[in-house]
Amino acid sequence: GNGNGNGSPPSIPSYFLCPITNTLMTDPVINPEGHTFERASILRWLVLTQPYGGTSPVTGNALKVEDLMEDRVVKGAMEKARKEAWVRYILEGGGEEKD
Repeated sequence: GNGNGNGSPPSIPSYFLCPITNTLMTDPVINPEGHTFERASILRWLVLTQPYGGTSPVTGNALKVEDLMEDRVVKGAMEKARKEAWVRYILEGGGEEKD
């Protein structure tokens, strides 16, 4: 396909998706090359590639668990987007149950 249509909704920026699983990240970590992954996915990947020294799934370059750091930028952007989506949901009348 050419990327428009029935993939993920356009409201989700591609940098919110893990390049390994192509699913929405909840605990993003970044490697020294600047690629962001879901923590569980990259850890699983590194275990599988460990016999070969551990490699980046994006570039194939050497990568160790110790090289990974929490991606605060992406995490912050995701939290902001989640809040905005929630606010939009409320404004559009999605949450109008009253006691």
